[in-house]
Amino acid sequence: MRRSMVLLMLAGVTGACGDGPTDPGVGTLQIAVATAGADPDLDGYSLTVDGKVQPPVGLNETVVVPDVTIGDHDVRLAGVAENCVVEGTTLRSVTVAGGDTTLVAYAVTCRGTGVRVAAVTTGGDPDSDGYLVAIDVEDPEPLALLGSRIVTRLSPGPHAVTLSGVAPNCTVSGDNPRAVVVTLGEITEVSFDVTCVAVSGAVAVSAATTGIDVDDAFLIQIAGRSPQALPANETVVLVGLPAGSLSIGLDDVSANCAVTGDNPRTVNVVLGDTVQVAFQAACGAATGVIEVTAATSGTDFDLDAYTIRMEPGGSYPIGVNATGRYASPDGGDHTVTLEDLASNCTVSGPNPRVVSVSIGGSTRDTVRTTFEVTCAKTWAMAYTHQEWSTQYAYDGSAIHVASADGSNQASLGPGVGPAWSPDGTRIAYVRVECTYDDWYYYYYCYAAGLTTAGISGSGVDTLTTEGNDVDPAWRPDGGRIAFTRGSTLHLMNPDGSGVTPLPGLGSAAHPTWSPNGSLLAFTCEVDSGNQDICVANADGTGLVRLTSDTARDMRPAWSPDGSRIAFVTTRYSGTELATMLSDGSGVTRLAPGTAAIQPAWSPDGAKLIYTRLTCDIYSGCTILGLAVMNADGTGQTQVTSGRDSDASWRP
Repeated sequence: MRRSMVLLMLAGVTGACGDGPTDPGVGTLQIAVATAGADPDLDGYSLTVDGKVQPPVGLNETVVVPDVTIGDHDVRLAGVAENCVVEGTTLRSVTVAGGDTTLVAYAVTCRGTGVRVAAVTTGGDPDSDGYLVAIDVEDPEPLALLGSRIVTRLSPGPHAVTLSGVAPNCTVSGDNPRAVVVTLGEITEVSFDVTCVAVSGAVAVSAATTGIDVDDAFLIQIAGRSPQALPANETVVLVGLPAGSLSIGLDDVSANCAVTGDNPRTVNVVLGDTVQVAFQAACGAATGVIEVTAATSGTDFDLDAYTIRMEPGGSYPIGVNATGRYASPDGGDHTVTLEDLASNCTVSGPNPRVVSVSIGGSTRDTVRTTFEVTCAKTWAMAYTHQEWSTQYAYDGSAIHVASADGSNQASLGPGVGPAWSPDGTRIAYVRVECTYDDWYYYYYCYAAGLTTAGISGSGVDTLTTEGNDVDPAWRPDGGRIAFTRGSTLHLMNPDGSGVTPLPGLGSAAHPTWSPNGSLLAFTCEVDSGNQDICVANADGTGLVRLTSDTARDMRPAWSPDGSRIAFVTTRYSGTELATMLSDGSGVTRLAPGTAAIQPAWSPDGAKLIYTRLTCDIYSGCTILGLAVMNADGTGQTQVTSGRDSDASWRP
């Protein structure tokens, strides 16, 4: 079958060799040889065409003889070894047609001439490195313990086969060397029987491991031998051990694990036998858990949370009323410290404190400690923080809350223009929403109405959805919120219901309540194109113009005692701050030469927080952050930097 397939394959080659000769007076001979069998003729063959010697041909090669005259020709394959047989005749008569390629295919089968040597080994402690086999006086070659080796290219006739490299505890049955007669084209079988007697024993060591944090591996220790790894719940067989008493120990046992019974233990090794040694190890918890709670009470919580520092261990953030669980990789004492407290917050009890964690138990030890934190009421402020692009007024704007000195900052979310509720628990502000412009490939943000939220950012309530609703201001009793819609003042309930316009005030903005809630001061425009400060009753009646300077007066802020009103004015050098009595008299310039806007009173009326500016005639004004001054304009102190603006103190 193989020769037929080769002939078919070679016949297929003819058509794949191109168009052949184009001269109609000559042709081409294509002579292909395919060799199979165990002992091929490695030096190949010789070819003649009409007695003319051609290039030699390999075992599986093709020779092309071009420009052969048309007609009959003799092709002969020669140089075939004695153990090889050519299918058909070696001399072929072929006819070459003009312009064609004629194929001549030879199939050669070579039978092996040699011996197959095997060694069958029985008994204990066989020769693990195998044997050596030699034919006649040739150099010996390795013979695997469980394998065989074929030696070919032997001449027919008698030969001597020798098995060597046999261990002292093993003997070969029968003749060694062994005489064999090799027949041409045949493989003669030669088998040696080897019997080995046991000179050592074996020990099968196992470690059945149970518990929580199981040790993944141990070491087997035997005197005079290198330690050997023993995976948990597995068995390792140690071979080649001498007969007699032997001490075997289980080593490298984790501190949380204990070996049951003797360790090491003595076993009696028996020649040719395998002794079982079973260790049992019970493992407890390798680690513990430290559970820390920060229980915070009081008024002004630490908005940016705390830090738990453990030694040994690390540092981890923890919320003001949160519990953290931290792994303790080492048993024993740990020092736990609650850090990063705001200046108005204190811890009851020791800080730092020491806790002790146990390991090795049947359950994981969890040590719990609670830090009781009390935060006193302190001045706090809300303001607008602009994080990125100033291309548009609302881009990257968010409401931040912080301590009055600018520390302990936290973000409520996107928004501008915050205003505290009278009880200091909620903030009203202009909600900001952002979207991505697919045409210009950037985000832009816009005002989307008024919102209130708790000072931690929770409990968000949408009051309005009009994009031109700004300037929220709570009435001192918390019952109503004044705000600007377009150029008209409006009132509404704190839940957004009962929206009522205040007509008859003309163009108005920036409302601020008198401390008793009966009056509203605001930016008005009585004379077209000029801004002043006006005051009116809470229902919009009784309009009174407090300023009438040709410069711009705007952004009033009523003092907590109702005696004075701070405002922004351009009547001096650029944009500055001033105060006046609540009837409009007694105008006093504050901090001359300080460019500032958006004043807001401290709860005790002793200070003003404002937005600092730097201005020039070429680029206009740039925000420099928030600053504080005394009510008389002295003692200016920078509080924040960057684009922070529009601040107000919590009542």
